[in-house]
Amino acid sequence: MVGKRMDSAFEIDVDRDVFVASFPKSGRTWLRFMIAAYLNRYYRLGIRRVDFDNVYQLVANDQVDLDFLSRQGCGPLTFAFWMNPHIPRILMTHNEYMLGVGDGLRMIWLSRGIEDTMLSYWYHRTDYAALHDEEPWAAPFADFLRSEDWGVPAYIRHFNGWAQSGVLALTYEMMHAQPMSVLKQVMDMSGVHWDFVVGEKAIELSSFHNMRTLEECSGFEKADGPVTRDSQRRVRRGLVGGYVDYFSSDDVNYTERQKSIIHPLYKELHGGESCGR
Repeated sequence: MVGKRMDSAFEIDVDRDVFVASFPKSGRTWLRFMIAAYLNRYYRLGIRRVDFDNVYQLVANDQVDLDFLSRQGCGPLTFAFWMNPHIPRILMTHNEYMLGVGDGLRMIWLSRGIEDTMLSYWYHRTDYAALHDEEPWAAPFADFLRSEDWGVPAYIRHFNGWAQSGVLALTYEMMHAQPMSVLKQVMDMSGVHWDFVVGEKAIELSSFHNMRTLEECSGFEKADGPVTRDSQRRVRRGLVGGYVDYFSSDDVNYTERQKSIIHPLYKELHGGESCGR
């Protein structure tokens, strides 16, 4: 279940910390790799190859992220470059926005179209979760889609909260269309000088193909078992609009009806209908 708040379990440095918030399966692994590859090359940190384990040394999770990674040693203390004051600590979270919480902090919000997010999250909660110490989702996709804790209602709560926050909004679809622009905006927000050549290389290293290859060759995130199916991958399909192969007409109609309560910013970021306010 998503929705827990950040707390004071670790000390926040307002001059150095940057938070990237997202609903699960909105593209944060891809963005994390892009950021890590840029920081590694720009600051010449000497990491030979950013992979699914050492990436958290560069871009960690916040302390109370409900994603299982926070229980796998991927929280703020994993950040390995605290002694270098020039390197920002960029922390990723799935937490919901709460008015007044985080005021004065540098924050970025990453979102993805609701249908693609739901499909990817369903795979995550079924096949991918089974590789870790988590109870996999066993019910049909239609039930997941309608779940208050995991499905469309949870997505809408998360989206509507961050839509009113006024923070920098980026999307998975933007990352596909203009990855250089997205990465530059993150670096600008983080106070890191933008180098076009370094950015170009970071995006190349973080391509879908290269991340899939890394996953095949070196595994990922201390999985408790082998990856035996494509649906168990951290990097699965990476498509925009791939949901059309999986949603039934009832699923499509249900999701469209629920969009009536999404903040109007959804239409601007992802298309589709939402109610005016």
